[in-house]
Amino acid sequence: MMASVSKKDFEDFKVSINAKLMKLDKLDIILANQNELSLRFVSLKADIEVIKSDGIERGNRIRELESQLNAHKASCELLSKELLLVDLKSRKKNLIIHGLRNEKGNQTLESNVKSWISDTLRISSPITIDNLYRLGSKTSNNITTRRGSSKTETLKPVFLSLSNDKDVQLIMRNVGKLKGSGARVVSDLPPKLNDIRNNLLAKAKGLREAGKWESSRIKQKGADLWLEVCHLNSDKWIKYDDQHEA
Repeated sequence: MMASVSKKDFEDFKVSINAKLMKLDKLDIILANQNELSLRFVSLKADIEVIKSDGIERGNRIRELESQLNAHKASCELLSKELLLVDLKSRKKNLIIHGLRNEKGNQTLESNVKSWISDTLRISSPITIDNLYRLGSKTSNNITTRRGSSKTETLKPVFLSLSNDKDVQLIMRNVGKLKGSGARVVSDLPPKLNDIRNNLLAKAKGLREAGKWESSRIKQKGADLWLEVCHLNSDKWIKYDDQHEA
């Protein structure tokens, strides 16, 4: 004989079943959300791989462009140096004389230069001049007269073009005789190299005035210029760089 179930027990049973069904429904929702998140994760992972792939490709392209840019830059620098050397070669027979006194009376510039070469540089062999003229820029030199007084004379540099390399070398070998005269002779350089030389001259002057080095000179090989320094009573010339500041 079956035991009877009270109405209350039956209601409790129904409540228990409904509670379990609700838990199952929530579980289904959670599982559904989990599946959706899993799908989103897979999609996101795929997107990340695409981005990574694009990033690698973009990085490779950037490196390729940088390599091309560096190659073009090197070519431009090489071409620029070649043009500089061509310009330098075209000027190798030219000299610039600074501090040459102005012509007196009917004296011509050519006779003034030739007399200066003969008397000041003490060069007796004939020098063949192709072209010469005074340049537009002006310098002011203090020139001592025979009476011992000083006056300021405005002088323009002289451009001197010679016929052969031998005469150029002969003059440059004798420029040491100009020391203390206020005059100097320099090679005709392209503007870029002339700026470098002027900077080196300014550096050399500062070193002498500071008493760090008593003697200095500018050396040149091709398109390269550098400063050499030497102590008094020494014949050892040293290539100067900023490390010698100490």
